[in-house]
Amino acid sequence: MKKTILIGALALALGACSEQKTEKYIHIDLTNIIEADAEKVGLNEWAKNVKFIPLETNDNILIKYIDNVYQKDNKFLVSHGGNRVSIFDKNGKYMHDISSKGEGPTNFINVHDVTLHNDWIYIHETQNLIKVFDWKGTFIKKLELPAKVDGLMTIEGKEEMLAYVPNLGGDESLRFYILKGETIVDSIANPFVYPKAAFAQMFYPEFQKTSGQLKAFIELHSDTLYAVNEHWETYPYATIGIGKFQPTRAERYGVVLADVRKNPMHGKLPMQVTGEIGNRLYMYSNYIRADETFCYDKASQKATKLLLTYPENTLDIPEDAAFKPRTILKNKYLVDWEQPDNDENPILVMVEPLNVP
Repeated sequence: MKKTILIGALALALGACSEQKTEKYIHIDLTNIIEADAEKVGLNEWAKNVKFIPLETNDNILIKYIDNVYQKDNKFLVSHGGNRVSIFDKNGKYMHDISSKGEGPTNFINVHDVTLHNDWIYIHETQNLIKVFDWKGTFIKKLELPAKVDGLMTIEGKEEMLAYVPNLGGDESLRFYILKGETIVDSIANPFVYPKAAFAQMFYPEFQKTSGQLKAFIELHSDTLYAVNEHWETYPYATIGIGKFQPTRAERYGVVLADVRKNPMHGKLPMQVTGEIGNRLYMYSNYIRADETFCYDKASQKATKLLLTYPENTLDIPEDAAFKPRTILKNKYLVDWEQPDNDENPILVMVEPLNVP
């Protein structure tokens, strides 16, 4: 059965909520602070708990760069270098890899994405092919999807997953699939279609999931954050204003060949939404000012921009580095990772903010 309520909710992109959700969406206006100087605060002053966890490296485990970090119980799963997934214990000691790069039936050619779902690790080899493992690295199964997907959103205990349909050209008529194993059990229409686009204006994925207590996604060329409930219903949760940096769908997709030299997307840079802890929503941008943290307090309706600096001589972290919230673990820790000046063990930084309501 098609979820027509979902389609209606998605079409109301900038305000009205779905029939199931009556509460008003949040508007976060960062326009006045987006280019202002950030408030410089020491990380130890801002947080009630800061953990620095060097990840062990040796000849068998080298980490060029970290793509993302996940956690289950006292184990960290680190996706790194675009082609390796490794398990570390709570102190950062290397334990083992999850499979390896290769062309065998239980290997993967690269790591397009990683999703955790019901105690299993889903490694996206391509947009159509997913290899599934347990946390010991045992191969469970292969999923060959009948259509391309860019990312998966999961809900604890549910077998189904919500998959985002790639739409780089602007002309995709579908927005989501609901998957059960390899089967598409439902699809949700895309209300925003620009069939005359000459070419894709951005090469990073449109879809970014939040982490922490909020199940939501943001389109990086849209100002709207969409929450997802346990019935896979989506609804506008917040809008984020960043002024002149905000790209519109028309600027991204409504491009004809005559516009190519004008570069209508010049200076249009997206805001990433990390997620929520308590009453606060955390954001950052890799494209505006890379090491600044944006925080919105829903109770006071106040937005702040922070430069969270590290203590001196902390494990050889570069002097000009600053903490930014790349993901949330255990619904309480903001997490960043740093490459030290000695270029050896990369460092996970886990921060529990002060005074979380």
